[in-house]
Amino acid sequence: MNFIKKYPESFLIFFIYASRAAKNLFSQYFDQTGFSASQIGILMAILPVVTLFVNPLWFKMGEKYTEKKIYVVLAIMTAFTIWGVFIFEGFISKLIFFSVASFFYASVIPLGESRIITSLKIKKRLYGRVRLWGTIGFGTTAVFIGMLVKTGFYNVFLVFSAVMLLSLPFLKHFSFTDTEKPKTEKQEERVRKGTFSTFLLLTAGMFCGVTMNAFHNTFIPLLTREKGFDVSSVGIVFMAMAFSEIPFLFFADKIVKRLGYLPVLTAGIFFEGVRIILVTLSSSLIMLIFSEFLHGLTYILVYFSLFTYIHYELPKDQITRAQSIFWVVRSGLTYITGSLLGGFLIDMITTVTAFRTMGILALSVSVFITLISLFSRWKKRAA
Repeated sequence: MNFIKKYPESFLIFFIYASRAAKNLFSQYFDQTGFSASQIGILMAILPVVTLFVNPLWFKMGEKYTEKKIYVVLAIMTAFTIWGVFIFEGFISKLIFFSVASFFYASVIPLGESRIITSLKIKKRLYGRVRLWGTIGFGTTAVFIGMLVKTGFYNVFLVFSAVMLLSLPFLKHFSFTDTEKPKTEKQEERVRKGTFSTFLLLTAGMFCGVTMNAFHNTFIPLLTREKGFDVSSVGIVFMAMAFSEIPFLFFADKIVKRLGYLPVLTAGIFFEGVRIILVTLSSSLIMLIFSEFLHGLTYILVYFSLFTYIHYELPKDQITRAQSIFWVVRSGLTYITGSLLGGFLIDMITTVTAFRTMGILALSVSVFITLISLFSRWKKRAA
């Protein structure tokens, strides 16, 4: 119990990312139901579309009634409304009920991470080590559900609801009360040299990187099915992806500090392109898993570099605005683009060709951002 009281952030992030693993496997459920790639893309785009509109609402409600109370409401409502997607048949019915569940679930991770990062700042603890528990939660849940789906896809919904409810008890152990204004001013005297223009460049890079990751996560079930892999392989793939983040997260803060935010983010986009191409060349589950290990150099690099830049480099008066843009792009626009564009692309040019096209696009963007960065440095030196 003392361990829980001392590290409630680690437990909360474990369960909210466990829910994300279950959410990713909904695309496999929709595929097994018999929906086309474009229909799956539309369904999986519901959550990010809803995110664009409800995040400001729930954050505003959090300011009025406290983030803790709103998080509890969202988690409970998500746990129960998601069952409408499983119970009712037909594309339109599932579209409606997935929209209802998304209305509540859309702000679970943003609100959860908002509380976590604030608590960590007060305790002067690094985000990377705590985010590691989110990776463990995602990976263990993915492989666990991957094994359970052999007995029925109702297990995806069962686990999703369970982890939502299991996340609730840890909120009471955070280091500050909801009505207390965290006193972090004296703790953050370090010089913040970040600029909003750099943030926007990083955000553009993140848009590409996370879009590619969203495309991959939505349609990897289709690729594995077409290649003849077992139904449990999707859970194994997501586990491999998650655990590949662990080595980086141990040294995340030091790597970003030494190499810089933009180089780290650009490297993430480059390896994302390589990974998406390699998975199409995998003829066995072992080859596929080895390809997925590159995820540790992709999404987490892109996500972590921008997330930490906002909270530790931007001037304090720009953080709120930057966070709003970050969540709109990261949880909204990227997943809308990856799911919708990817679904229609697959229906037009086949799954394998679509994966390779997206991979080449990611490689091109990484080269383009690198050239912009080099030109900017040259311009500063010449000035």
